[in-house]
Amino acid sequence: MLGSKYTSDGTFTWTQIIIFCVVWVIINLVYDLMLRKNFKNSFENTSWIKTPMQLGDWRFGLFLLLMSGFWTSFNQIFYTLPVYIEDFVDTADLMVSVTSFMGSVGLGNFIQGFKDSMVNEGQINPEYIININAGAIIFFQVLVSYFVTKLKPFTTIFWGTLITVVSFTIMIWGTTGWIVIAGIFVFSFGEMMASPKSKEYTGKIAPPGKTALYMGYFYWCVALGNLFGGILSGQFYAAFARDMNRPDLMWLVFALIALGTAMLILAYDKLVIRKK
Repeated sequence: MLGSKYTSDGTFTWTQIIIFCVVWVIINLVYDLMLRKNFKNSFENTSWIKTPMQLGDWRFGLFLLLMSGFWTSFNQIFYTLPVYIEDFVDTADLMVSVTSFMGSVGLGNFIQGFKDSMVNEGQINPEYIININAGAIIFFQVLVSYFVTKLKPFTTIFWGTLITVVSFTIMIWGTTGWIVIAGIFVFSFGEMMASPKSKEYTGKIAPPGKTALYMGYFYWCVALGNLFGGILSGQFYAAFARDMNRPDLMWLVFALIALGTAMLILAYDKLVIRKK
């Protein structure tokens, strides 16, 4: 994160970022060794800052690894889709629909200004379309949460991830604005199911007094999703969309990644959680 934010404006170099990370890891390791040396008794009922690193909960670690697949797919809406819209999607149909709506509700005086704010004439800016995701969550999250309240966390996570598979499948044919919006809208419902329930599960399995610590660990899967999502976004877009001119294959691969994640989550629920 430091590298992506500060190397672009020349504040730091990548060498400095790497040195900082190495030093920070060393500091944490030294602190951990000091804790283990000075506190030889049980660490039960000890505050999180005095608790050494523990790798004993392998089930939770596996869960985080599996969920990184979901976040890898999730990030394509923000990493890959804006560039895809700019390069491959004709959003003139959205422009016609939006301007027609503005005229019908008495906003005709603002139509020309709206058109002039676009980067490409007659097209809708990608960032406007991506915001459909945030809008859908604002309007439907409470309703979705109500309907999935009684479902088990892993059941909801599984179906939420499957819904993202459907959204990426829609993107395969996403050459017009309305099809892309349909894909984003469907994706949003998958996100509204999987993301909150994964956090709920983390809170439930946390030992007494360690809930905040486990919730912090949860963001490891988000970080891994950011890492893998960024790498795959660039590589797949270059290979399929740019070089082969086949962005449909790119979305197919992302759909398969999401499908594989859903199947692994299902297997985890049946083979690990229920046999615990």
